[in-house]
Amino acid sequence: MARRTATRPTPTAPTPPRRYPVTGLFRRLGAWASDALLAAIILLLAGLLGYGLAWLLQVGGRINTGESSLGDWLSHQTLFSLYLGLVLCGYYLWFWCRTGQTPGMKVWHLRLQRQDGQRLGLSQGLIRLFTSAFGLGNLLAPFDRQDRAFQDIWAESEMVVDDGDAAKPAA
Repeated sequence: MARRTATRPTPTAPTPPRRYPVTGLFRRLGAWASDALLAAIILLLAGLLGYGLAWLLQVGGRINTGESSLGDWLSHQTLFSLYLGLVLCGYYLWFWCRTGQTPGMKVWHLRLQRQDGQRLGLSQGLIRLFTSAFGLGNLLAPFDRQDRAFQDIWAESEMVVDDGDAAKPAA
């Protein structure tokens, strides 16, 4: 009669976090174009708001544009340019740091995350923003072995395909 031996279960290694496929250049550019259209609309609305405020200040006698029109005067104001720049930067930083997806990225099923799968922090978002060269950094992606753009390398982030059925990164 054969003797039975108890088999011990072999310990299993913890399951690594799910790795998403990294996206390629054309999806990145599609999301960039979608976000550029939305950002243009947001900048238009922010510009109208600034123009309206300047008009109210002009009517109230708080500012004097001299011989130039209000639009010409505003186009030469550093504070107005900084305001529009902050609106544009805020658009990207808000979505990258809060959800990892801008509306354009959501349409193209992309998500931005740290290399460990977590959401980007503000410092990483700023690094990514200032190294992106207005989207031209994406042109490096086909030449990188891990399909990372220039801004992804510097910010230690990755752009992944988001299929929507997995758990989202923790806050």
